[in-house]
Amino acid sequence: MSVFLDVDHLDNPDHLERYIDESQAIIIFLSKGYFHSEMCLRELDHALATDKPLIIVHDPDVSHGGATLESVKSECVSKGRMELFEIPEMEIITWHRISDYQLGSMKDICAAMLHVMPVYEKDDNPPELYIPGDLSTSAFTFEQQVKVHISPHNPGASALAEELQEHCEQRNAMTKKSKTLEVEEGARVERINGVSSPPPSPPDIEVPDDTVQKSSPQGFSLGALKGWETMTDLTQHVTVHHVSATHFILLLNKKTFVGDEGQLLAIEVRRALDAWLPIVLVHQEDPERDGCPFDHLYHSTPEDLINRGLYKKAAITCQPEPLRSVSLALIAKAMGAVPVQTRLAELALSPSKVVKHARKSITAGARELRTKSRSPSPSSKSAMSTASKSSLPKMISVTSATARHDSEAEGDAEEEVL
Repeated sequence: MSVFLDVDHLDNPDHLERYIDESQAIIIFLSKGYFHSEMCLRELDHALATDKPLIIVHDPDVSHGGATLESVKSECVSKGRMELFEIPEMEIITWHRISDYQLGSMKDICAAMLHVMPVYEKDDNPPELYIPGDLSTSAFTFEQQVKVHISPHNPGASALAEELQEHCEQRNAMTKKSKTLEVEEGARVERINGVSSPPPSPPDIEVPDDTVQKSSPQGFSLGALKGWETMTDLTQHVTVHHVSATHFILLLNKKTFVGDEGQLLAIEVRRALDAWLPIVLVHQEDPERDGCPFDHLYHSTPEDLINRGLYKKAAITCQPEPLRSVSLALIAKAMGAVPVQTRLAELALSPSKVVKHARKSITAGARELRTKSRSPSPSSKSAMSTASKSSLPKMISVTSATARHDSEAEGDAEEEVL
């Protein structure tokens, strides 16, 4: 595949339209000021006039020269090019800079380019693109038992935990040593006329009568958590002894640490820090799920938690579809999930294995036909040809520059076969 980049390969600006004519597809990279560039508008206008397949990529990172989609569309309208966003079934690919998400962006761009190539453009079911290391298709396993604590005072965390658990069940490559991920949610503290109602005692833990939960001066108290022992005294102090949870998932969105619920959540986080319980930070960016910029959290998070280094470790960005599965896989990895190399990954990492597998299937098919007839009829030869073609997997693999064939000699032969 040959890629033309105007800033590197354009020898004469007068030839710009000619390069558009000679291209199979045009990538439009929407960043700040795109619609104020005369050269960009020339490319766009000629591509639209000649009905060239367009692949639109949007960079939303304002700190790196990107722009919000709303501001890009506003510029587009001001320049009279709104037809770009009115193309039927046009999908806008979001450009990411975090490596695992960027791999997904690159995958979508490569797939869009390949599917408009002559060999695939008329194919109603073009092959899916597979990239080694792509977390959206990776299988994994837990080598240690994982029990995650979710606070009922953390809006959205319970739904995320259920989604994560379902994802782990689907992607868990079960082996003899595989463990599972369990989710436990703490008992919710209900407020009645400004005073917390006494929560139930923790299961299998005896709570003496003289340590019954009482409200704090602020009118709220921390209730018992499943798998945790919690008690309060007449002062404001809360004692939490970690019993069984291995991780604490803290979902960060615009409702985190806000209001009375936020105060209750802050108490749980403080005690988790005291107990050295690993806290997995998940930053929600999806506006439809109460997402917010990370800067917003510095205004809502209690100062003592910030000073204790709550945000010292980078949070995992929780993306919407089509990268949702990547986000869930990153959360699982943060809690000890180990990737398992699948058969497809093995083949993609070593193209020679694809050829060997195909040759083996072709040889087996040929032997079967020879046993049926010493002199194959024309129909038999046709069947052999069909069997040979069907033995090759319908897959496009994009390998990294470090991927190498088993030998130079095999590499030449594989090129011819593939």
